[in-house]
Amino acid sequence: MDQYHAPQSLDSIVLERYEQQYLTMSDNASLRVLHHRPKNPKATLYFLPGWLTLPMSWERVLPRLADDNYHVEYFESREKSTADLPKGAEITKQRMIQDVGESIRLLNLDEYIAIASSLGSTTIIHAMAQQKLSPEPMHTIIEGVWDFKVMSPLLHLINSATYPLIKTFVKWGMHRKYTDAADPEQSAKYSLGLDLAIADRIKKSAQAWNGDEIWNEIPKINAHYIVIGARKDKLHPTETIHRIAYELPNATYIEFETNKEAHDIHLVDLVNRIFENR
Repeated sequence: MDQYHAPQSLDSIVLERYEQQYLTMSDNASLRVLHHRPKNPKATLYFLPGWLTLPMSWERVLPRLADDNYHVEYFESREKSTADLPKGAEITKQRMIQDVGESIRLLNLDEYIAIASSLGSTTIIHAMAQQKLSPEPMHTIIEGVWDFKVMSPLLHLINSATYPLIKTFVKWGMHRKYTDAADPEQSAKYSLGLDLAIADRIKKSAQAWNGDEIWNEIPKINAHYIVIGARKDKLHPTETIHRIAYELPNATYIEFETNKEAHDIHLVDLVNRIFENR
């Protein structure tokens, strides 16, 4: 198996409340789910985090959702270091979209809210358009969509030997151009994600999604969406998020100030309001 597991101490706040499980995909890849399954839950939430995202990025959200008695399934995509990939396993856009549908079936989810961020948001949009989510979520909350502009010129150069140097350049580029001084936590968590990543998975996943377009997919979606933007989040520009919210047939747009706010208690409050207004 091609794997490297990040130290659990990094995610200790989340793992105090969540259990780990591995789901076997149709190509025998084994992908991690962190779950909280209380008796008589208020509702079910399916989380699809962003590219290389560590659970610690959601350490102010996931424990609070557990405290509020939600059934939560936090599914990690196959580019992450937690995945166990058999030799020859693909890391392609379509395979990652397929993983979403397979994970929901394996978890036997029925009525649920899907929550996605960054590349997870992009993947959810494609999965919805391709009708990979069955049944459909009752609501879908997305924050940001991801592109690989900062990495595009370097993708063909990445291998295990060159990655340490390229990683340093990418982190410098993200910090200088794509993150905001008012939100240093965003830069820090992306840097740590890059530090713990596997070079081959970085390359394959970035190549798979580089240049991806969602605009032809959006008209195929009729589900209820809540689209979250963060005004100072340069890595997920608000003009793109505004356009998504405008073009989705059933979308509500909510704007926060920073990426940190979108990963904080405000998101829990939003989920609670959805159920209060049902």
